[in-house]
Formats: sequence, C-alpha cells, structure tokens
Amino acid sequence: ESATPEGGFPALYEYIATNLKYPQEARMKGVEGKVFVEFTVNKDGTLQDIHAAKGIGAGCDSEAVKVMSGSPKWIPASQRGKVVRQRMVLPISFKLNASPGDTFSVGKVSNKDLEFTPSINKKFENGVMYLSGAVTDQDGSPLPGTNIVIAGTTTGTTSLLDGTFQLKSSVTSGKLIFSFVGFQTK
Repeated sequence: ESATPEGGFPALYEYIATNLKYPQEARMKGVEGKVFVEFTVNKDGTLQDIHAAKGIGAGCDSEAVKVMSGSPKWIPASQRGKVVRQRMVLPISFKLNASPGDTFSVGKVSNKDLEFTPSINKKFENGVMYLSGAVTDQDGSPLPGTNIVIAGTTTGTTSLLDGTFQLKSSVTSGKLIFSFVGFQTK
C-alpha cells in the first residue's frame, strides 16, 4: 500500500494551496509550470530528502521544496503488512492569474458531473494558446488520467494524479473534449 498524506490527498492539496507563495521573481518573469518534488516517506510518516527533481526556476523550485518540508506527517507505506519507506514524486503547479473556486460544469455524464476547474484563463503568446486546469468529479475528487483534446485536432494531454493538466496549442480556439473511463465523452 502506497504512502498517503494524513487526511488524504485533498487535505494535502489544501495545505499546499494555503501555504504556497508565488515567488516575486517568477511573477515578474511570467514563469509558470510544474515543479516535481521528490521525497522519501519514512516509516514514522516524516518526510526526508526533499528536493526538486525537475523544476522551473525563478524561485519556484525552492518554494515547492519549502512547502513540502513543512508538510504534515504521512501514513507510511506498507508491503505485505510491514511498514516500509517509500520514495515519491509530487507535482506542484505554479500558475499566474489563478482564480480559486472558479468551477464550470461541462455537463452531466453518467450519474456524475464532470467538472473543469480552470486555474488560469486562456493565455496567448506569440500565436500559441496555453490552457491549464484540473478535472474533478462532482465531489471535488481529482480524475487523474482524463484525456483532454482540442476538438478537430490531435492536440491533447492527460490529467495528472491531482487532476491537473496543461495544454499548449497553435490552435487558438475550439472546444475541449474530455474523456474518462466510466464517463460519457463530453
């Protein structure tokens, strides 16, 4: 069984959102992206060896490491009933112009709502469109592995474990198509 944060991943994401400060250098330079923080969950649930395995610079890497360093204890991993250490990687997103709580439903699918929560509005730069957001079910739980494609193109991506995604395209308009196992494509 994999290690999990006490209170589950939604509690961890809330902790990160509350404590993460966007570095001034990154704001000034318009730096956005994901910092992949690697760490070890010890047998007692503490974290160690926290570092940015893949970063975006401009102060974002050190901020992500700082926030994870203050993370509440985790429930350690176990293998065959024995508590073990586990190495993990967690992506932490930095997005400008975030609007927490902005959620737009993209329709009723099966017996659940599939929601698209934008982290930023469309951003255009040198003829390229940048989109990012998160896909959740009606309870707010992330839907990792959701396929997101711009209609009529082969441009797309898949959401990460926390339901977030980023998409870059030279196509500057069109509908987004979401598909996920167990849901009707919308």
